Amino acid sequence: MNDLLAGCVAALLVMLSAPLGAAGPAPSAVATAEAQPLQVRILPKSTTLQWGQQLVLMASVTDANGGNIPGPISYAWSETTNLLDLSPVFLSGPVFQLTSSATVGLIPGPYNFTVVAKAGDQQGRASITITVPPRPAPKVPPKLTLLCDPANRTIKPGQPLTLTAELQPADGGVSSAVISYAWSVTPGLREALPAGPSLKLGSAQTQGMKPGQAYAFTLKVKVGPFEVPASCSVTVAPPEPLLQPNRQKVPVPIPRPGVKL
Repeated sequence: MNDLLAGCVAALLVMLSAPLGAAGPAPSAVATAEAQPLQVRILPKSTTLQWGQQLVLMASVTDANGGNIPGPISYAWSETTNLLDLSPVFLSGPVFQLTSSATVGLIPGPYNFTVVAKAGDQQGRASITITVPPRPAPKVPPKLTLLCDPANRTIKPGQPLTLTAELQPADGGVSSAVISYAWSVTPGLREALPAGPSLKLGSAQTQGMKPGQAYAFTLKVKVGPFEVPASCSVTVAPPEPLLQPNRQKVPVPIPRPGVKL
């Protein structure tokens, strides 16, 4: 009995002295490297764009730890309010820019710009909202001029006609805040005239205008607290006279006595 007990104790000591996990192979650890998102910022942080001011947005990209990106980076800018036509703007670089001539036409309100940066299998994005405040009201009324095409202000029936408004600020400041355009013509036309800075009449519209008649076009532009008028007269040329074919006189024979014609 004592021998059996001694054998069991010896076997137990052998098992305890073996290293933990020696009964089978240790499981291998598999590490999966996930692509870390890029850190993207848009500079400058100013969120107000004065009317007519140049807009410059610059994307700054780092890795997740704030370090530099060694490889090439691609950029894609967008404006999510769909209030801008960005087709002619270069949108694939780190800098997004709108010139002052482009920002003059911006409607007051918020514009949300987003840039997506990619480097290899890493990607990041950032957004910024730029607010355009209401346009400043002019202190004096601007000068309004109507430009006519054709320049001699004479058209033939069926010839297209274009009138364009040109506003020049009288106070030396930025172009004034236009609120509305209203066109009128005397004598009137069969179709109503559209509103806008340019009036275009196609061949079908001028075909019905009376030849030899002078038409007085008037534009009233509401600019801030002012209403500025301008007029120009366009004459429809009379039709050219039809050319009569040349007719030669045929001699008439004179009857003679005793001669039958």
